[in-house]
Amino acid sequence: MRSSGASMQPAYRWSRRSRGTWETRPVVRDEQGHFPDLLVRAVSRLHATLLRASRGRLGRRIAGNDMAVLVTRGRRSGDRHAVPLLFLREGDSIVVVASYGGRDRHPDWYRNLLADPEAEIQIGADRLRVRARTAGGDERRRLWERATRAYAGYAEYQARTEREIPIVVLEPRR
Repeated sequence: MRSSGASMQPAYRWSRRSRGTWETRPVVRDEQGHFPDLLVRAVSRLHATLLRASRGRLGRRIAGNDMAVLVTRGRRSGDRHAVPLLFLREGDSIVVVASYGGRDRHPDWYRNLLADPEAEIQIGADRLRVRARTAGGDERRRLWERATRAYAGYAEYQARTEREIPIVVLEPRR
């Protein structure tokens, strides 16, 4: 069982003190090394905005992989939500991994796709309407191998959680 206690990791942030001087303070991460969800969401929102506004010219590669912006409809709010994701091409389809850094719950974008599989993906300046499905069986094993070759962090994320990290295939809607 995992404890919910927090531990200090060697990551820092700047904070302003009342006397006008600056100091560094450690950023608190949980036992699995996750940053707070609020920070992750803020950075993700900023990255998605940068990718979309620059039409994919800025922030388009991370960890040696191309980035796309997936736009889903909120399962409760109905609002559109944009999230940057690493992706792989599989024929005409796009493959993304719902890793959420190895957290014990699925990312919101994946839960949104389970409720409404119709979405949009932006790769560079191109926008494509897609329909999502979760890969299973042999297809999932094959795509998982491809994904972990492209980004070894996925294997580390899987080791952090008891849930099976979903592989999502985004098929173009015609």
